[in-house]
Amino acid sequence: AEAAADAQRAAEAAAADAERLRRELAARPTVRAVEEARETIRMLKGLLDVEVEAAFDSNAANSAGGEGAGADSKAMEAGLRERARKFQGEALALRRALDDSNEELTRAHEAADDARRQAGEAAKLAAKLEEDLRVANGVGKGGAAGADGEGGAGAPGGEQNGEHGSSASMLDVVVAQRERFKAKAEKAEADLAELQAALEKEKGRTAKAKKDNVALYEKVRYLESYGTRSASMERVGGGAPALAGARRGPLAQCLPQRAADLEAGAAADTPEGRAAADYRAKMDPFAQFTERERVNAARRLRLHDRIALSSGRFLSTHAFARAFVVFYLLALHVFVAFVMMHEVGEHSAYYDTTGAELPSQQAVLMQNANAANAVGDGAGGASAGVLGA
Repeated sequence: AEAAADAQRAAEAAAADAERLRRELAARPTVRAVEEARETIRMLKGLLDVEVEAAFDSNAANSAGGEGAGADSKAMEAGLRERARKFQGEALALRRALDDSNEELTRAHEAADDARRQAGEAAKLAAKLEEDLRVANGVGKGGAAGADGEGGAGAPGGEQNGEHGSSASMLDVVVAQRERFKAKAEKAEADLAELQAALEKEKGRTAKAKKDNVALYEKVRYLESYGTRSASMERVGGGAPALAGARRGPLAQCLPQRAADLEAGAAADTPEGRAAADYRAKMDPFAQFTERERVNAARRLRLHDRIALSSGRFLSTHAFARAFVVFYLLALHVFVAFVMMHEVGEHSAYYDTTGAELPSQQAVLMQNANAANAVGDGAGGASAGVLGA
């Protein structure tokens, strides 16, 4: 009996262990989860820059033993930090874009609300005018009906009363409309004053933001120059450059794909380009003065001179426009030359044909002249004989 009880307890313990193992296996990740984790790891590895991977490979090849493992971990940490910095820049740029989109959406909603409000006011005004016109027409018809009912001597007085009532009602309509327009004009003036105040405030904020951007750009330039100098002095082990000294993109870039534009002089329509232009204008006030004088001189030109200047600038800054003008002039010259050659060929053929027929025409004319002379001589002889007889 004791052996049976021990066997039963052992069986229950084995069943409990089996249930516990089953729960542990169920809690563990499946093969699909492991594959997804591996795919995520591969994607994270692929996100590292080519420069970071090259530096990591060079450090891994030059390192050995425990020091090599430490260098690998440092290289990976530095690479992750570099990538995190770029992600922060991208997140900041996306956050700014989102804020701009939200502001545009808010402005669009405000414009839609204003449009709805104006439409409602216009509908109310139209309804009010229709009501006033309906009242005026009713008063005029009532005066005319009263004049017809009185008849005889009372007719002129009734007509005068009807005309007076109609004029008074129309005057009320005009006065009410004037008051409405006056209220709208006062409201528009108040809105204009508010908008002007907001505009001045935004101008101040823009000027302050421009100053802040210039100051930040100066700091970024200083950090870039300091990083370049320190990177040229850092060495690891047998003279291999450290990862911190590896070439990095400009710190002023908001997005990674704009690094080349910033290094070569960013475009004026990018945040980096605008900050660089403001920085250069601050550092070189003479260039700003020269640009302002050039703009003023262009404004003082006459109309045709400004048109010629604008056309020249447009052609000098647009390659497609230059190519179009060149091909257009070439096609025009070819067309004119072809037309002239065609006309010259036709006239040459005409003159050649006329010159070939000219001798035969001269011979026919000579024959006709001789025949006429012969006929004249015969007629003269006959008339002389008649006179002699």
